[in-house]
Amino acid sequence: MTLEITNDIFASSTSLAACDDGTGMATFDLTDLNFQNNITGGNGNSILWFVDAAATIPLSPPFDAFETAPTSIYATVASGN
Repeated sequence: MTLEITNDIFASSTSLAACDDGTGMATFDLTDLNFQNNITGGNGNSILWFVDAAATIPLSPPFDAFETAPTSIYATVASGN
């Protein structure tokens, strides 16, 4: 078995903003292709979402209607190959 580790996966930081819905919460669509392309550069890589910077606690679905108060979420990008 051969294991190849590369560090050449493209990813860039981005931000997403939404208006308060009147309850102190806002809804975000993390599956939006334009938003994902801002992170991956449109290269088809997968994005995994996390609630902690160490990437040990996965964000729970649904990702197309993620509702939250002001917070930070974190992502890792994995090769689509």
